[in-house]
Formats: sequence, C-alpha cells, structure tokens
Amino acid sequence: MQDEIYGPLDAAIYQTVNGYVDPVTKARGATALAPRIGMQPNTLSNKANPTCEHELKLRETVPLQLVSNNFSILMAYAAALGFCAIKLPETDAVGDAALLDIYCDLHARMGEFAEEMREALAESRVQRAEVDKMRVALDCAVRAGLGVVARMQAIAQ
Repeated sequence: MQDEIYGPLDAAIYQTVNGYVDPVTKARGATALAPRIGMQPNTLSNKANPTCEHELKLRETVPLQLVSNNFSILMAYAAALGFCAIKLPETDAVGDAALLDIYCDLHARMGEFAEEMREALAESRVQRAEVDKMRVALDCAVRAGLGVVARMQAIAQ
C-alpha cells in the first residue's frame, strides 16, 4: 500500500525539482531551483531523490511549488488522502453584467459536462478516454462555480 501512496508523491517531488527550468537563466533542476528556495542544490537534489533517505518536509514543499509553479506535489498529497485540490480563481470585483456573464459560463460548463456524460453513456461500454473528458469538463464547471462564489465574495458587504 505504501508504494501506491508514496510512488506518485515521490514522482511528483522528483519531477518538480528535476523538471524545473529557470525562466531567466534557463538553468535546470536542483541547481536552478535550490537557491530560489533557500536550499543548497545537493541538499534539494538528495531530498527529491526517492532512493535517498533524506526527505523534503511538508513545509519545504510550499516554496518549492510556488517558485516552480508546479503543483503536482499538492495534487499527489490530496489524491493520497482521498481528496482533490482545485485552484481558487482570482477575486476581482465585477459589476452586475460581468457577474451575470460568469454565472452563465458556469451553466455552459455544466452543459459541457452533461454532454460528455451523455456521450459516454450512449454506448453500452464506457471508455477511459470518455471518463477523462468528463473529468476535464467537470473540473472546468467546478472552477466556474468557484469563480462565481469568489466574485460574489468580492462584492459582498
């Protein structure tokens, strides 16, 4: 069971560190990322290596993900615990017309999800690719719903 839980998490940590490319210098991996999070490159490299006994602390993964703009560690943590993580939308105050626009977008996204589900169920057998399309459509719908709530929060008194 530990391999099922930690395998994806180890892979996410490894890929976050080793897949990092500095946007300015184009340097890669722990050499580029470690100084940006206040760590020595060798230390970060060892902590990201699943075969080493050194491990990243949970608190160390926060700046790592923020600097790299790679949140696969968060997603792996959430999945290991039976949760999902959804990025909250920006909260800009908007007028009534814009709020109505994002509210309509929510319903359009829910319609897209319903269409993907209808297509998946149209045949006698549901394919994995169809479920993947449903997941993407539902993700878009949930984000749209959170966008409506965030905008309402921004204009609440």
